[in-house]
Amino acid sequence: MLRRSSPRAAAAAFAAAVLAAAALAAAALAAIAAAPAGAATTPPGNMYYLTNGTTGGTADLAFGYGKADDVVLIGDWNGDGTDTLGIRRFEPPRAKIPAMPVGTERVRHTVPVPIKRGLYKSMDFRWSDCAWSLVDRLDGQVMKATLGYGSDPGEPAYLEISAEFDEIELISYRRPDGTWPKCGGWSEVLATDRAPLQTEGGNGSFRVGHEVEAGTFRLQGGQYCRVQAVRDFRGQEFDDDRSVLAEWSTFSDPAKPVVVRASYNGIATRGIVFSEYCSWQFVP
Repeated sequence: MLRRSSPRAAAAAFAAAVLAAAALAAAALAAIAAAPAGAATTPPGNMYYLTNGTTGGTADLAFGYGKADDVVLIGDWNGDGTDTLGIRRFEPPRAKIPAMPVGTERVRHTVPVPIKRGLYKSMDFRWSDCAWSLVDRLDGQVMKATLGYGSDPGEPAYLEISAEFDEIELISYRRPDGTWPKCGGWSEVLATDRAPLQTEGGNGSFRVGHEVEAGTFRLQGGQYCRVQAVRDFRGQEFDDDRSVLAEWSTFSDPAKPVVVRASYNGIATRGIVFSEYCSWQFVP
């Protein structure tokens, strides 16, 4: 809420707000300028128009910040006597796939209730400890099934529940020492989600145009690595693996990089999956 103050105090507060806004604008522009070549930058959705007076008129300072549906607020947020700009952001609800209870080998969820169809992401579903399977059943019999894995710590993993599946099964593998791993939950991916482009990483599934770009990848030498260019994130189908557009399974050799194309036979590469013991770098 704006404070009531004397004209002189109001002018001083307004000048301070302009300076704060200018600093905010400079920081936003610097962040965009500092983005690596090829990185996706989202145009600001809200425009701020400020003048150096109190009577309106042509803006002396204009800059964009935030998203188009952000609510612009002005107030004294830290109690220092100066009004500055801020935003309130609405976070739309996301569907969830809950984490597995530790010590449970398998958990099944029916689709589309309680689990809705769509694309999901997890940052806490370890590839070596956890797996998932999409299942199509008819009269209790499995007609089709896929298998997918998670990612290394800090790397993304995706799964995509499409219309032909009516069940998802989460799987946990007990470790040799008898302990059970943590297989974390999944959150629905929204069309507005953005992620910084990565130039290096490990095991995981990465969306092209979000975490990675199609192109050349150098693999760390001496380790077995499987790389797949995929059209979707349904996992590997046992009888007809149509999700995989191209695949490389090899002991990594930095002198022989993997080149992933943006499309294969007219089908766009939506993702790149690294599994087994991968450590990769993107080569510009």
